[in-house]
Amino acid sequence: MINAARLILIMKQAKVSILMTACNAERYIAMYSINSCARFLDWELIVIDDFSTDRTFQILQNLQSKMNELICSKSIKGIIPALALAFSRAKDSS
Repeated sequence: MINAARLILIMKQAKVSILMTACNAERYIAMYSINSCARFLDWELIVIDDFSTDRTFQILQNLQSKMNELICSKSIKGIIPALALAFSRAKDSS
């Protein structure tokens, strides 16, 4: 059995790709994108803005220095196609 301290150490050493989709999430997107990465040392954050009509994309652009890739989609609609696109952009997703 792995104790909590060992699990935290493993999490901090793991290479993690965080895939996130957003659609009209301006109220929450900054908090979620930053908090998602706080636990890991070696991480990449890929965010797909799935056809938002609010200020989600503008907020993400302001945070872009903290993420690896930001994609604004005007054609993808739905979480499954958006996550598939994010997965295809993740490093070592082969």
